[in-house]
Amino acid sequence: MMLSSKSSICVGADGGWAPVSHLPYLQSSSKYTITAVCNSSLESGNKAISTYNLKSAKAYDAVESMCYSDTVDLVVCVVVFFTHYKFVKPAIERGKDVYVEWPLCTTTEASKELAQLTKEKGVKTIIGVQSRVGHVHSTLQELLDSGRTGRVLASHIVGSSTTPETGDRLDKRYLQHDHTSISGIETRFIERHVKTIADDTPSLHGVLNKDVKCTYVLRGGDAFQEGDGLYTMLVLRHQSSASFEL
Repeated sequence: MMLSSKSSICVGADGGWAPVSHLPYLQSSSKYTITAVCNSSLESGNKAISTYNLKSAKAYDAVESMCYSDTVDLVVCVVVFFTHYKFVKPAIERGKDVYVEWPLCTTTEASKELAQLTKEKGVKTIIGVQSRVGHVHSTLQELLDSGRTGRVLASHIVGSSTTPETGDRLDKRYLQHDHTSISGIETRFIERHVKTIADDTPSLHGVLNKDVKCTYVLRGGDAFQEGDGLYTMLVLRHQSSASFEL
């Protein structure tokens, strides 16, 4: 996705994640105008423009041609991470500001190359880490660190395998503590073959810093009902009368 303008920023974008993660805000803000959409073909690009009512946008089938447009100031790259390099580099070379999802590249060398190119071209860049720096998690972390909520005794995470966010929750940002030890059962032999009648449900159990007990369960299959795909529970011991709110 690309944005451009003098009084506003013109944005160009490429990637299937954009409609969910970035499009709602870009369309609601007066500071941005979506002027370009880059997809695998002009047909799919025009289809996206029609689907999301992007009347000011033009379709492109190559990021290089999109970056030659004077109507693009900022390139938003939200494609799968192992293609970031080939999409981000042409944008930087053309002097476009870039927003790219984490991770930047698949190798340290490629990331350093783009970082150096950014300095040479004098463009502005942002690497997005999404909810890890969101208000909810930042506020919760501040409350836990301050001790106002009491002592954390345990952190439990349960999610279905078809909920994309479930895999991210092993990040210490969501557990609210660093890992100290993690354990799980691993088998290395086959006794007999059996017919599968239920989805696998792996679990991890461990200890985080400050002796916080951690349980992580990846429930096989779909969520039981809408909105039940993932939940996190913190067990606290609160001994003061202080109040708090998120």
